[in-house]
Formats: sequence, structure tokens, C-alpha cells
Amino acid sequence: MPKISSSQPQKSIDIAAWSIPKNIALADDTFNTFGPIDLLIGASLFFDILSVGQIKIGEELPILQKTQLGWIVAGAINSCSALSSSSLSTAVSLLKSVNPPTLTQSPLDESLERFWRLEDTARHQANSRTSPEEECEAHFRQNTTRCPLTNKFIVRLPFSEEPSVLGQSIDIEKRRFYAMEKRVLRDPVLKTEYSKFMHVYIELKHMTLVDPHEFTAKVGTYIPHHCVKKMDSSTTKLRVVFDASCSTSNGRVLNSILRVGPNLQDDIVTILLRFRTHRYVLMADTAKMYRQIIVDPRDAKWQCILWRNTPNEPLATYQLQTVTYGTRCAPFLAVRCLQQLAHENMSAYPIGAPITLRDFYVDNLMTGGATIDEVNSIKTEVSSLLKTGGFPLRKFASNSDDIIADVAAEDREQIVSVDDKAYVKALGLKWSPRTDCFMFSYTPPGHQSSKVTKRTILSQVASFFDPLGLLNPVMVKCKILMQQLWKLRLAWNEAVPQSIHTEWKGMCHQLSFIDGIQTPRFFVFLRISIVLFRQCVIYHLKLVPLPPAS
Repeated sequence: MPKISSSQPQKSIDIAAWSIPKNIALADDTFNTFGPIDLLIGASLFFDILSVGQIKIGEELPILQKTQLGWIVAGAINSCSALSSSSLSTAVSLLKSVNPPTLTQSPLDESLERFWRLEDTARHQANSRTSPEEECEAHFRQNTTRCPLTNKFIVRLPFSEEPSVLGQSIDIEKRRFYAMEKRVLRDPVLKTEYSKFMHVYIELKHMTLVDPHEFTAKVGTYIPHHCVKKMDSSTTKLRVVFDASCSTSNGRVLNSILRVGPNLQDDIVTILLRFRTHRYVLMADTAKMYRQIIVDPRDAKWQCILWRNTPNEPLATYQLQTVTYGTRCAPFLAVRCLQQLAHENMSAYPIGAPITLRDFYVDNLMTGGATIDEVNSIKTEVSSLLKTGGFPLRKFASNSDDIIADVAAEDREQIVSVDDKAYVKALGLKWSPRTDCFMFSYTPPGHQSSKVTKRTILSQVASFFDPLGLLNPVMVKCKILMQQLWKLRLAWNEAVPQSIHTEWKGMCHQLSFIDGIQTPRFFVFLRISIVLFRQCVIYHLKLVPLPPAS
């Protein structure tokens, strides 16, 4: 039996010509570079982690195999300049599988989940709360205080277990940091934006340097971090997010011992429907909402990170001082603080407090009224109320210039102009304040001669975000086609049958007309409600409408 080296592969492999899809998450994205083996998975466990899915990336090249830990590269390399087949064993392909680069879903997975979540008829939650949700609410009431200097909220993390059950995490964080740093350094622009984001974090004291002499008292768990690009954002194009779902050395996860808390706000459909009923509307969002809330120093030790500006600097440990994006309790804590502020100021802000409780979706304000004066009163009171708790509003937008006339230019939402269309994002929808219409856009798939696969079809269909069902007449056929694809049990990158191929090409031609669809935002529901009520009465009482007068 050949001796297995403690490092694999024995030399770096040039994969520049390999056709590895960019949208899949590899269990080890540096499998082709020389490095130590972190983990060997025995045959008794190997087959338990295999998933359905296999991609051929070329002749005389290894294959990509899907596993529960991410995609792995396995097989022989028939090239004299590369390695022997024994050097690319499956075990080597999994050398970072226990800690993949990120635990976030792929863009396609996220789009599909969002697409079907909006189709869920049970999206409206019942008023009753579960016992863990009640415990989370009670924990908030008992442990939340205010900063005497800024009046900002100070919260405790709602642990369901003692955080001491978590294992060691420094080695995992180092591996993840080095992998992240290596990827970022390949893109100078990305590196600059990442460093800029972290510099602002430090400058605002949202994270503070930990003195090495205080590690025992101030460091509990490390949280890996990575960046997410949001090119359609009018403010931050890059956001650093924190992976609190990363396993520690004993398999325990920070997020698994944090309570989620109850849902405190209306769903997105209800918010948008209400937004359509106002003659004049106002949009805004809370600047850095999570980071306006301070985490109690007793709990901040459980959210530490590693950071350095350049590879020439030593790694430093920082402690995150505010509610952290990526922890499962963050949405509840942020929304609950906002609502607590409203409850405490009902008498001082009789207009702003109820609006804050009703017309926010996380950090997005979507409100309006029948007159410009009414909306101006809402804007004034909500802005003043939120400032008392350290939640400044920004990115204001309205269908009337008179409503935002006194808003500074830097606090207004930036208008996005694409193909002669000017719009802003309204909870994911494109809305034109000038025409007061919702609009849609269609980005055609690649070249018409390119191979049509289940992946290309599903990614295209899932890219449509239509919570109000305005495109349902068009999307019904797409949903039927998606069902057919699932029944065929095709691999993600396998070519679809000719019949589906032909149907999809025809459908793409029809979808191109979506670009011309514009739906008025303002809709008078009173008339529709009366008509529907009348029809219901006729149906249930089995009445026959009178014939028209002659």
C-alpha cells in the first residue's frame, strides 16, 4: 500500500482550464494547492455524506460530486504535468469539509427558497406563541437596559443554554480567515471595500481590539466572517456578514444555543398591500439598525473575530460590541428594541409611535396617508421618535417632492437608472416615485445556443420577485415547467429533454415582454371590496341579479 503523505496534493495543480461552475460551493476551494490534511473520513462514514448530484467538467478530468458538506473534486488526472490518481483521493478533497468557506446558501438556493416561501399559503403566522418564544420575550424584558449617555438599548443575548457548552473555535476561525483573505487579495477593489467596511466598524467602536492579556475574560467564541456584494444597494455595495452557524471543535454551534424570538411584524405581503392603499407614500430605512444596539459586555465575549488589514500584520482579536448580523437572535432584538421605543413614547409621539409599530418591515419604513400634510406629520414624528433611541432614518423616498423637500440630499434614496427606467427598491420591488408605478425587468439567459439545463431554468424563474402576484398570469406556466423538471429528477447541469427545451425557448421570448409591464402603486380598494362583497352575497344566498332596466 502506498504511503499517504501528511499533505495533499504533493504539488499545486493548474485548474485554469477546468470548467468548474462558479455558482457551486466547494467543500475546499483550495483543493488544488499544497497543504496539510485536516481530516480523513473513513469508508464507514463516506457514503453517508454523499448527495445526489454529479458534474463532469471535461474529458480526462476529475468529476464534481455533491456531498452534504459541499461539492468535492474526485478522480484521476491523466496529465503528465499533474498528479497521479492516488494523489487526488476523495479524502483529500474533503480536507476542509467540516468548515466550508461559508455556510450561506448559494444564490440559486436563496432565490428558490424565497420564491417558494412567497407561495406558501400559511405565511401568516398565528397569534399564539411557542414556549421558547415567550421565554425569549421574557428574557428581553428582564435584561434590556439603556445607555445613560446615548439612550441606546443594551441587550443580553438570549441563550437557551450556557455558552460554555461551545467548543474551541480559534483554529477554525484562522483557517476560514486565511481562506477568505486569499480570495479577497485576488481582487484589489474587493480588498479595498472589505478593509473600508471593517475600518468603519472600528472607527464607530462597533468592534474593539482585545488586549492579549485579557483573552481569558474577553474571548469566548470566534465567529468567521465573509463579504456579500449587493450591487443594487444605493448605499453599501459590500457588506461583511458573520457566520454564527459555524461549528466549534466539539460540534456545537453558537446559533443553535440562541433563541430566535417571535415574529413581531406583519409579513411582506401585508406591508406592501397597505403601502398601495395610501395616496401619498413615504419610504425610509434605519441606518445600521443592528449596530445601533449595544450587546452587554458579559455577552460580547461570545462574538469575537480575527482581523488584519494586510497579510504583513499579525492577526488581531476584536470583540463585536453590537448586535451582529448573522446571529439568529439579531432580527428579534432589533425589531423588539424599535417597538419598545414606540411603546415607551405613545403619549409623546401619538402619530409616530403607532406608525412605528405598524409600518416597519425590519428596518424599512413603508407608510403613507391621504394628504401631503398627513405624511409630513408622520415623517416628522417617526424621525424624532427613532432619534431618541439612536435609530436615525435615511434613504427617504416619496411620490411627492413636497414630502421630502426638507430632507438632505445625502439622506435621500438614490434613484437607479437602467435602460431608461428610474426606480428605487421597495422591499425588493422596483418602484418609480416619479410615475408611482411598480415595474419589472427581465434579464435573458445566456446565448441562445447555450445548453439549457435545470439550473439555468430554475435560476431564471427564481430571479423574479413578485410577492403581490402581479405577474401571476405569466408565472403560472413557469411554475408548471418547474414542477415538470423536478419530476424528471435531472441533475442540475444535465440538458433538459427536447420538448422542455423548445417550451422554455418560447417562454423566454414571452418573458421579454415583462420589461414593458408597469403597475400603478396606488390602488383604491374600497370599490373592489364593495364589488367582492356583493358577489359573495349573491353566491352564498344564491341570488340572481336583476336584469337591467329596459
